[in-house]
Amino acid sequence: MRDEEAELRVAHARAEGALTALDRRIAQTKQDLASAQQRLEQLDAEEKEHRDALEMLAGVSTGAGDRLQELVAERDRVAIELRRLDEQLAETADAALALETQVRTLRRSTEERSEMRHRLELQRAEADAAENRVRDRLEAEWARPFEQLLEEATLLDMDVDVMKAELAAVTADIERLGPINMLAMEEYQEESKRLEFLTTQRDDLMKARDDLQQAIREINKTARDLFNETFAAIRENFQTTFQTLFEGGECDIRLEDADDPLESPIEISASPRGKRTQRIHLLSGGERALTALALLFAIYLVKPSPFCVLDEVDAPLDEANIGRFIAMLQRFKERTQFVVITHHPRTMEAADWLYGVTMEEPGISSIVGVKLDEVLAGASTNGGVA
Repeated sequence: MRDEEAELRVAHARAEGALTALDRRIAQTKQDLASAQQRLEQLDAEEKEHRDALEMLAGVSTGAGDRLQELVAERDRVAIELRRLDEQLAETADAALALETQVRTLRRSTEERSEMRHRLELQRAEADAAENRVRDRLEAEWARPFEQLLEEATLLDMDVDVMKAELAAVTADIERLGPINMLAMEEYQEESKRLEFLTTQRDDLMKARDDLQQAIREINKTARDLFNETFAAIRENFQTTFQTLFEGGECDIRLEDADDPLESPIEISASPRGKRTQRIHLLSGGERALTALALLFAIYLVKPSPFCVLDEVDAPLDEANIGRFIAMLQRFKERTQFVVITHHPRTMEAADWLYGVTMEEPGISSIVGVKLDEVLAGASTNGGVA
């Protein structure tokens, strides 16, 4: 039985170690899960920011395209108007030349016509240059031929100054936006893949957490069942040992929280013979000592121990209680070796071996051991001979 108990103790220690390691793993898993959840929230926030930025850029680009189409249409309208004005100017010039012909010589009329032609050519060249710049810019920004843009453009009847003001405002808005991130979609795809990876990791952690919680529940259920069985046996033995030590009376041990027996405090009530039931802290010193011994021996009946050290537990006991205490020790000494520290003579008489500390010389202590059975047998023999 001692070997089996030692093996059970080793198994119990291993189980406690495994439970401790499991608790550490649970704590680490919770920390990892919290970190993964925090990272996931950060990624969700970043994804939302990216989506908002893309939507804003798309809206601005669409608005700029619309405004650009309006400007192109207005430019065409202005070109038509310019041609009309050129025609009117030509007509006016012709009329002026016709009038000047009457008062000037043909040479002056020719020079004036030459100058007019030169000026118109310069204006036309400037207009062509401006048109080419606009064409190049539109084709560079929209990456499409100007003819296609012109076909898709819609002409609007708007004032040139208003259009210039709107164009300046749109240009300023585009400059404030800064350069467009052309790698945004690639970054989004990378973040999406990472999000999928983290989601998989989170699912694995959640599954591991559920498995650990299930194991903990099973362990708690097993421990609760074992505790309830052991507690019921100890309770029954406590009532028996209490009545033996007190020669009657009533006692009980109860759980204050029956729903959580593993964490519940234990309440001990004792009523020696002739007294009403009361809690243990209201008993006298001797009664509390006997009640504690009754509970100790009740536990020994369920789970015996090979060794037990009692340090002056008989100090508050009277002569009658000392006798019952010694009788209880005699009952259990076959399975347990008791080491009792005492000053009571009756307890010393009941011991098999007696050890004492003496000082044969000042300042020098020595331990003296005596086996009382041999001493008593020798005394009886000497007495018979005498």
